[in-house]
Amino acid sequence: MELIKIDVNAGQEAIVSGRELHKVLEIGTEYAKWFSRMVEYGFVEDQDFAEVIVKNDENSRGGRPSTDHAIKLDMAKEIAMIQRTEKGKQVRQYFIECEKKLKLNTAQLSPHLQAFNQLFQAMANMELGQKKLEGELQGIRDAIVLDPAAWRVETTNLINKIAMKLGGYENIKAVRKESYEILDSRAKSKLGIRQINMKRKVLEETGSRSKADKITKLDVIAADVRLREVYIAIIKEMSVKYGVA
Repeated sequence: MELIKIDVNAGQEAIVSGRELHKVLEIGTEYAKWFSRMVEYGFVEDQDFAEVIVKNDENSRGGRPSTDHAIKLDMAKEIAMIQRTEKGKQVRQYFIECEKKLKLNTAQLSPHLQAFNQLFQAMANMELGQKKLEGELQGIRDAIVLDPAAWRVETTNLINKIAMKLGGYENIKAVRKESYEILDSRAKSKLGIRQINMKRKVLEETGSRSKADKITKLDVIAADVRLREVYIAIIKEMSVKYGVA
């Protein structure tokens, strides 16, 4: 019985639809929000998944196209496991069984194709080793526990440590700037614009220019739960990158 359709992309890799996976896993959260959270587990666009714009009947009436994602089978298996539900376990097992059926029976290949397959397997093992290393790094990131109630203080402490690792506290501004640039890139947050808007709002509400001028990008992050979660993850990654974990 086909639980979810598995296709093959141009690189001859097994892929599934993100929206179909979302539906089969019986996720209650809206697809876009759910998928965004899944990506934060360390998946990389154009490596583990690709964005797909879907045109449907609603589009012909002037509606906006919907976004889907072509997800590689390894990512789909990990996502199913992350759910920690009976349905997730069932879907992951289904993917494993399908993967077995997709593998070539090398005993039936010609000597030339067997040699090619051995080379292919060697390359796949190298990629597996890289993924294992990335998994170990993710484990280190996860081991860095930041208290959600004190995240501003703790992220600042980690940034200070990174700055010292780079040569001194004069590097704090550069490290902080790097963290904001990563956040803008990853979360499309437009921190600068949000900061200006927040300053304007404070000025209108309080009439105090000094209070408005004190608004920082960290205040912008504090006002948005999703940005805060992403920013904490970024600081953890930077801690691993600069060896202060």
